[in-house]
Amino acid sequence: MARAAAICMVLAMVVVAATAAIAADQLPPECKVEKLELCKPAFISGAAPSESCCAILRAQDRCLCIYINGGYLSSHNVGKTVKACGLAIPVCPL
Repeated sequence: MARAAAICMVLAMVVVAATAAIAADQLPPECKVEKLELCKPAFISGAAPSESCCAILRAQDRCLCIYINGGYLSSHNVGKTVKACGLAIPVCPL
């Protein structure tokens, strides 16, 4: 029984990793995840986001669900950062 559970867990991890890899290849051209580097301090520490970070989030607001579902944004501070930039926290379909 434990072996079956372990196999299921490994399979689930493979599916998630494969989905994230596919999603990275299928990002719309305006979604530049590397630009979120400017928001890293806010995402990690919960510090107030810089104006540069907010400008990037505003420019890429349509990409937020893609980033969240793709595993690019997973910190609990992401919502706080988005809200501090004056954007609505997205409700992302799975």
